[in-house]
Amino acid sequence: MKAVLVGILVGLATASPVSLHRDPWDPTIKLPSPTQQLVWGDVNVLHTTDIHGWISGHSKDVYPEKSWSGNFGDFYSFVTHMRQKAMTKKSDLLLIDTGDRRIGHGLTDHIFDPKKANGQDA
Repeated sequence: MKAVLVGILVGLATASPVSLHRDPWDPTIKLPSPTQQLVWGDVNVLHTTDIHGWISGHSKDVYPEKSWSGNFGDFYSFVTHMRQKAMTKKSDLLLIDTGDRRIGHGLTDHIFDPKKANGQDA
């Protein structure tokens, strides 16, 4: 029993840390290709929620936050691209943002008083 315990302790002491997450900005990591084509219907929906203050992207330069660093310019570009595809396919595209006004929404905090919009006075 002591030999097993000593073996485990020696193994743990000499082991090097292994990263469980690979950096998504590592140029050696290839992005996976979509497994199937996007299916378009007569009505298609793009939905966002909980954007909070991410209008300018995310400032952290550590994994995994930097992989979430899309800003509103990226979002605008994506929506514009999807609208063009919808027009080409003669489909409707509905964009819905259900924002989170209870905690804060980057587009409405300057318009609405967050103390009144979060349910305290409502």
